[in-house]
Amino acid sequence: MKVTDFCHAIGVSSNAYYNFMHKHGTMKGDECAAYPAAFAFFKEREDAGLKIPTKKKQKTKDDDKGGKAQDDKLDISDTHLDGEDTDSVPVYDTCDDIRRQITAYLKKPGVTQAQFGRDLLAQFHTDTGPKGISAFRMQSFRGKKGPDAGNTSSVFYSAYVFFEKMRIKQGKPKSQKRK
Repeated sequence: MKVTDFCHAIGVSSNAYYNFMHKHGTMKGDECAAYPAAFAFFKEREDAGLKIPTKKKQKTKDDDKGGKAQDDKLDISDTHLDGEDTDSVPVYDTCDDIRRQITAYLKKPGVTQAQFGRDLLAQFHTDTGPKGISAFRMQSFRGKKGPDAGNTSSVFYSAYVFFEKMRIKQGKPKSQKRK
């Protein structure tokens, strides 16, 4: 049920509804017209035996499609790339390719931007690496457009190393650009 449908069902205007919804506190909204109307509406539903619908939790599948269960099994810490010890792994992807991979990875269930930032930080092995990869730094890189926009960002390098290790660990072939 949408807000306008709910307003029609309880017989109040959308202004009265939003006025009520913006109140905070135990008794702050009792003077609004929406309060008694909504109370009567939900009381009728309760008496009729109708339950308030709740959001269904997203199920994670434990198969080859990815998700949290697949990522937990994928430990890339034992995969080593040439030049990784000196943070000088040659990069073969463009910034746009890395941004596309980051977006796809963050859409997987169970993956948070904070944990991804920590995973990216773990790809640096020298003292010259960043102290941390913040959400702001990641959003700044992701917000740029163009094949070389953001190529000096620590997010770009570390994400490339991270996704290259994942590609090797999963046994996937090199991209068409690299062949």
